[in-house]
Amino acid sequence: PTPDSRSTFRATDDAPPDAHAWIAQADMKQGSWWPDYAAWLAARSGADKPAPRALGSRAFPPTAKAPGSYVRAA
Repeated sequence: PTPDSRSTFRATDDAPPDAHAWIAQADMKQGSWWPDYAAWLAARSGADKPAPRALGSRAFPPTAKAPGSYVRAA
């Protein structure tokens, strides 16, 4: 994070029983929460694997090409 960054987030390794307890013990951190979240995910994820050549399967065929009609729905 840059020294003049106004972005902050809170984080803690514990899971207190309620929001008030969580906010009381969570540390305030400077910058974006994305790098912290990416590190948390990486610690809980398996190794990278290649993307499939095609989307879907016989049991679950794709219903439309990306981005999908739901994106264009008004």
